[in-house]
Amino acid sequence: MQDILNRQIEQLRGQMVLLGISHGFLHPEVQLCSRRLDQLLLQYYELTRVKPSAP
Repeated sequence: MQDILNRQIEQLRGQMVLLGISHGFLHPEVQLCSRRLDQLLLQYYELTRVKPSAP
């Protein structure tokens, strides 16, 4: 699952950069892509964070 998320994150990041270069970083498509990327990054964080052990 972590590898899949990594690939999706990198793909979306590249797409966002290309969209930003061609349309400008304030374009709605770029903003939407950024929100999707945020969601994937949060999923990745939840998947990989170290949970404290119970006392």
